[in-house]
Amino acid sequence: MTTSFTRTREQIADAVLRKLNVLVPGAATDSASENIVIEALDMWLKQAHREGIFWKKVTTRTFNFTIPANIAS
Repeated sequence: MTTSFTRTREQIADAVLRKLNVLVPGAATDSASENIVIEALDMWLKQAHREGIFWKKVTTRTFNFTIPANIAS
């Protein structure tokens, strides 16, 4: 079984810091703040695993549809 992720832990930490207005977009990441977020994520994942919450593999499927021209948005 293989698992692939689309984001690194650093990208997730940066997104969390931006969401909390700690990191301004385009600014350099403070390594101390990033380490706190990464540690919190690690603890959350360990707690979820302990409670029996496991990440399931999701298979990508294509989905095609068309919208008629007379439909108003």
